[in-house]
Amino acid sequence: MKYNTGMRDLLKLNQFEEINLPYSPIESISREEMQGIEYLAYLSGTSPYELMVRAGKGVAQKLKAHYSGKKILILVSGGNNGGDGIVAFSELVQIEDVRIVQVNPKGMKSKEANLVLKEMERLYLELDEQLRTASWTLEAHQNVNGKTESVLVHKLPKTRAMVLAPEGGHELSDLWEPIDLDLFRNLLLSSEVILDAIFGINMKTEVRAPYNEYLKLLSEICLKNETIDLVCLDIPSGMDANTGKWYGPELKPKITFTFQYPKHGHLKAELNIETIDIGLPENYLLTPHIGFFISHWPVRDKESHKGMNGRLLVIGGSDEFTGAVVLSSKAALRMGLDTVRVVVPSIIRDIVAGFSPDLLIFKLRTEAHSPKNVKVLKELALKRHDALAIGMGLSNKSDGYKFVRQLVRELGGNMKLILDADAIRAFRGHLNLLKDTGVIITPHKAELRYLLNEDIPDEFPSLVQFTEEKARSLGIVIVLKGRIDIITNGKRTLF
Repeated sequence: MKYNTGMRDLLKLNQFEEINLPYSPIESISREEMQGIEYLAYLSGTSPYELMVRAGKGVAQKLKAHYSGKKILILVSGGNNGGDGIVAFSELVQIEDVRIVQVNPKGMKSKEANLVLKEMERLYLELDEQLRTASWTLEAHQNVNGKTESVLVHKLPKTRAMVLAPEGGHELSDLWEPIDLDLFRNLLLSSEVILDAIFGINMKTEVRAPYNEYLKLLSEICLKNETIDLVCLDIPSGMDANTGKWYGPELKPKITFTFQYPKHGHLKAELNIETIDIGLPENYLLTPHIGFFISHWPVRDKESHKGMNGRLLVIGGSDEFTGAVVLSSKAALRMGLDTVRVVVPSIIRDIVAGFSPDLLIFKLRTEAHSPKNVKVLKELALKRHDALAIGMGLSNKSDGYKFVRQLVRELGGNMKLILDADAIRAFRGHLNLLKDTGVIITPHKAELRYLLNEDIPDEFPSLVQFTEEKARSLGIVIVLKGRIDIITNGKRTLF
């Protein structure tokens, strides 16, 4: 495959060679973006196993830094989050007072998690016989109601691994000791630090039994015992990484150790977070990748029909320019939108209709876009469409500019607006009308210069900072088109 010069530059940027660009700090990312940058790491030669080992070692270092000398209990399940917890346990077992409980008796699901599980079991075979055959003893402890009771603990601080198998039997190796729910409760009570590595960032449904019972018990014990610190790995089990919504009993972690970047849910739930660097270059989040498409590209319902997968209103065209509005509309159809309705002056209605049978044409009664059309188009937009794109081929006549400003003022905040070409020029001297509307504008450098009525930097790093500052101060999204496009809302920037 051959690429033009611009594409080669973009690929070079994707490969992170010799480019050091300034950009705003990344505050948080979505679940899908994290999965996307992990996928980029796999493509670049970093295996999922290697990332799991990095993650688990990073967790162990954090636990040593915060809780060395404390009694640590690690709770894992069958997913990759559990694999990270197993690596952390393997790093700590010979130097800290640490126990591990597998709450899923069926073991690990992923190939990588199984690998680290086998390595942990091999480590156990090498441990001292006394360590692996430790017995239980009774010890006084305060229970959740503040009363003193006897709790079963190991004589030795370091113990063999345990599997919670309340129904009897388990599918892990004989190195795992089956325990029941009562013993699990005692283990929680006898710990000073509990690491929750049960569920990770993929949680998007209600927590099923028996895991909801385990999390409820964990939540109650940690809330009522100030001597126990709950630490969560990557995301608290049962919380949505994107929204902060809880799908199970709400946990109140002292700290959440998350990988590489905070997730949106951490900030929305106002959690105390510390990040662990697992070696994913920050540049991975500077260009659109598969994670962005997974995050935002809508999945069609199998039973959906026309109109249920995006409805766009496109306003533009004039007696001079008929092609731009058609190109934009056909691009929207190619993206997968169901309905694209094009609003054009009466004089070019038949020309535009002849380009494609897929476009719905709305003919104005006037021969050019005019403030007279605002009322009917506002009603059409709000009642029958999800978004509006305006400006392509509109022409630079004064009535057209007034029409754009008035329509944007009427619709701003009520639906997503995309301004291009003449719709951008219409706001020269009227920037206040754009402020905090959240509109997307798509200028090239000359159009941005005209809109702002000021010089803009030529050097790319300075242009990045300038564009971010303007997007931030105006409260809009700028897609500055060029050899490398700059896409920014002032807080997050893509190239």
